[in-house]
Amino acid sequence: MIVESIIISVGGVFVMAIAGYVFVQQTKKLISQENKRAYLELHIAQQNEITKLLTPIKLQAYERLIMLLERIKPENLVMRCYSYGMETSLLKDVMLKNIRDEYDYNLSQQLYVSEQSWARVMQAKEETIALINGIASSNAEKILSPTDFSAQVFEKMTSSASPIQQAQATLKQELNSLK
Repeated sequence: MIVESIIISVGGVFVMAIAGYVFVQQTKKLISQENKRAYLELHIAQQNEITKLLTPIKLQAYERLIMLLERIKPENLVMRCYSYGMETSLLKDVMLKNIRDEYDYNLSQQLYVSEQSWARVMQAKEETIALINGIASSNAEKILSPTDFSAQVFEKMTSSASPIQQAQATLKQELNSLK
């Protein structure tokens, strides 16, 4: 009878130990799932907060890059850079400096647009500079008035698909895809 009581007691203790072990494991699993769920909810909330903060900055970046492209359009450059009595070489230099200054001022905007869009903006800048330099060097032996120089720049820009227009289209398309 004592042996039976011991066997029953040991069996009871054993069953309680197993039940306790299972209870502890299930509790750990439940806590782990709750921690994962809480972490996931926190992560989603943080992502939403980041999106709320970045969206206005991204919109501003697109706006500033469109403005950059408008400001480096040759027709706008001439109007802004030309002063009465200015020589053609000085006009060319002022236009080029203006393009580079505008670009430098907006360098940080590349953080908020795609690599493709930024590459289009850089291409527009480089091709506009090359166009201005090309016209100036092709007329180096002639005395070209600022008006004639400007007319040649405008003619070249309108004779083909403007890299500025292409960059603007890329930026607008990308911006519309964000909506």
